Amino acid sequence: MSVRLKRLELLGFKSFASRTVFDLGGGLTAVVGPNGSGKSNLSEAVRWALGEQSNVALRGRRGEDVIFAGSGSRAPLGMAEVTLTLDNASGGLPLDFSEVTIARRAFRDGETHYLINGSRVRLRDVLALTAPLGQSYTVIGQGLVDAALSARPEERRGLFEHAAGIAPLRLKRAEAERRLAEAEANRARLADLRAELEPRLRALERAAKHAREHAEARATLAGLQRRLFADLWRETRSALAAAEGDEAAARAAREAAGAEVARLTAAGEAARATLAERTAERRALAGREADLARRADALRRDLAVDEARLAATRRRLADAREAARALDEREAALARERERLAGEDAAAESALAQARRAAADLERDRAEAEAGRATAARALREAAEAVGTQERERTATHRRRAAAEERRAALDRDRERAAAEHATARDRLAAAAAGIAALDEEACRAGEARATAEAAARDLRARLDAADAAEREAAAALAALERRVVELQTRLDGLRALAASGEGLYGGVRAVLSAARAGRLAGVVGTVAEILRVPSDLETAIEVALGGHLQDVVVERWADAESAIALLKERRAGRATFQPLDTIRVGAGREAPPAARPGVLGVAADLVAHEPRFAT
Repeated sequence: MSVRLKRLELLGFKSFASRTVFDLGGGLTAVVGPNGSGKSNLSEAVRWALGEQSNVALRGRRGEDVIFAGSGSRAPLGMAEVTLTLDNASGGLPLDFSEVTIARRAFRDGETHYLINGSRVRLRDVLALTAPLGQSYTVIGQGLVDAALSARPEERRGLFEHAAGIAPLRLKRAEAERRLAEAEANRARLADLRAELEPRLRALERAAKHAREHAEARATLAGLQRRLFADLWRETRSALAAAEGDEAAARAAREAAGAEVARLTAAGEAARATLAERTAERRALAGREADLARRADALRRDLAVDEARLAATRRRLADAREAARALDEREAALARERERLAGEDAAAESALAQARRAAADLERDRAEAEAGRATAARALREAAEAVGTQERERTATHRRRAAAEERRAALDRDRERAAAEHATARDRLAAAAAGIAALDEEACRAGEARATAEAAARDLRARLDAADAAEREAAAALAALERRVVELQTRLDGLRALAASGEGLYGGVRAVLSAARAGRLAGVVGTVAEILRVPSDLETAIEVALGGHLQDVVVERWADAESAIALLKERRAGRATFQPLDTIRVGAGREAPPAARPGVLGVAADLVAHEPRFAT
C-alpha cells in the first residue's frame, strides 16, 4: 500500500485566514466550487508544503504572496503555515513512524521553517524524505497536460523520471558526490599534514635526546641540591644567632620609632586643626564672595535707578530753565507795555490842557463877538462838542489809564510771582545741581563698583563658557564613544553569532563543536584559532604559518579525542584533527631565533598569547 494523504491543515495560506482542517478518508476526494473560491489554493498548499520554490508555480511574484494579505473585515496575518499528515503504515517513507507530519511556515520577513513531526529540519531533509513519493502522488495544475504534451523530450524525460521514482536516486548520487569531494579534500589535507610532519621527525628525535640528557642532569642536580641545602642549613643557624641580636636592636629602634610616631601624630592633629581653620576661612571667604556678588547686583540695580532719577532731574532742570526764560521775556514785555501806556497818558493830559485853554479863549471871545453870536454859538457848539469829545476822550483815557494801572498792578503781581518762582527755580536749580553733583559722585563710585563687578562677571562668564565648551566636548566624545561601543557591540554580536554557527569551519570540526555545546561530548576546549590571542597586525602571518592547524580541535585528554572521532564516524560528519593536552609534549630545547635583522619581529610562539594551561 502506498503513502496516503490523511489530513491537510492550513493557517494564513492565501485565502485561508483562519485555521482550516481537511480530513481526507479513503477513496476519491473532490473539491467543488465556483471560480475564485480557493480550489486551486489547496493543491498549491500541498506543493508548497512539500518544498515548492517557484513563485510562478504558486501564482505569485514574491514569497510573502502566500500569506493572507487581509480583507475589509480582517487584518493581514504575519505568517502562513501548511501541515500535511501522511499515512506511513506501508513504510513508504524512510521513517519509523506510522504517521508522518510535514509542515512549512513562512514569515513576512522572509524566514521559512520546515518541520517533520514537529522538529525543525532543512528543506534538503524534506526533499530527501519525500523523494520516494515520486510513484505515489502527482499534482496536475491548470495547463499541465497541454504543457506535458508540448514539452521537449528532455523535459518530458524529467516527468517520466519523477514518476518512475528516480528522484531519490539522484539525491543519493548528489550526496555521494558531495561526500567524495569532501573525502578528496580530506585526503589532500592528510597529504599536506604528512608533508608537514615528516620534517618534524628529526626535531622530535633531538627532543627525545634532550629529554634523556635532561633526566641525567636532573639527578645530578638533586645531589648538588642536597649538599647545597646542608650548607645553607649551617649558614642559617649562624645567621639566626646574628638575627637574634639584630632583633634586640630592632626592638629598641621600634620603641624610638613609636615615640617619633606619637610626635608625628600630635603634629598631624595640629595640622588637621590648622586645616579646619583654613577650611572655615575658605568658607567665610566664599560667603563674602557671594555677599559681594549680591552687593554688586544691588549696586547695579541702584545705579540703574539713580541714572533714571538723574535723567528725570535733568529734564526737570531744563523745564525750570525754560520757564525762567519765559518769565524774563514776559517781564520785558510788561515793561514795554507800561512805557507805552505812560506815553499815552501824557498825550491825553496834553490834549486835555489844550482843550481847556481853547474853552477859555472861546469864553473870552463870546463877550467880544456877541455880534457873531450865531457864528460864535455855532463855534461854541462846536467847541462844546469838541469839549464833549475831549471829555469823552479824557474819560476813555482815564478808563484806559485805570485799565493800564490794573494791568500794571497785575503785571507787578505777575512780576513778583515770577520773581518768586524764579528764585524758587534758582533754589531748586541749585539743589538739583547739588543733587546732580552728589549723583555724579555716587555714579562714579557705582561705576567703579560696576566695573569691578563686570570684570568679575566677565571672568566668571569666561570660566562658565570654558566649562560649557568642555562639557560639550565631553558630551560629544561620550556620544562618539557610545556610538563606537554600539558599533563594536553589534560587530561582536555578529561575530559571536558567526562563531556559534561554525561558519568557515570544516564539517567535522563544526560537528564536534556543536556536539560539545549540546553536552554530548566532554573535554572539548575549542579550536586552535579560539585559544590563541593574536595581535591584529600579525593575524595574516600567523594564519599563513599555521595553515590548516587553525581548525585543529584541542581536547583535554586522548579519550575525549577518541569519543569525538567515534561520533564523527557514527554521523559520517567528516574528519577533524585533535590535539589532546595530556599527550602533547614539546621538547624544552627550542631552536634559537635567527639573529636580529631588519624586518624580523621574532618567533611566532613568543608573539601570540594564550592561557597558562596551554603553555608547553
